[in-house]
Amino acid sequence: MAGLADVGFVETPEAPAGLASRVVARDDLVLIVAPTHPWARRHEPVTPSLLGRTSLILREPGSGTREALERALEATGVSLAPPLLELGSTAAVKRAALEGTGAVVLSRLAVQPEIEEGRLCLVPTRELDLARSLRAVWVPGRLRPEPVVALVRQASQGSAHPGGVDASPPARPRARRRDAG
Repeated sequence: MAGLADVGFVETPEAPAGLASRVVARDDLVLIVAPTHPWARRHEPVTPSLLGRTSLILREPGSGTREALERALEATGVSLAPPLLELGSTAAVKRAALEGTGAVVLSRLAVQPEIEEGRLCLVPTRELDLARSLRAVWVPGRLRPEPVVALVRQASQGSAHPGGVDASPPARPRARRRDAG
């Protein structure tokens, strides 16, 4: 069924191979825990070293969320510890955090309501760039139907990167899974 959609949205650090893209929004990954977790009462931000030594509840390998976390840690010279759990959706990871199973790193957009309600606690980090781009992607030359163009423009409004289509050529072919959340 590949190629049936005119446009898609991904959160991977780079556009998938062979696709054109446009950054439509920015998001941050955040470290969160249940209010009962010891880190909920931390007075000091979590360092990359501590985060890398901690077995987290993570998305599956190849997900955009996990890839962004791995790249952010690698930029500080730290690798991820083996995970406590690997789950296949943002909803499952969030549920595990809500149940107090362990610490997780997820999209701020995905957990903001639970943070505001006090059901999850934001744990500050330092020396770690967890910002990421959210992209619209399409097959080059295919983004022509006016409703699709309008959708991409609408998604871009208010973005920190309101420019046009990325000037970079499509990425070289690589095996990569797209993350839906």
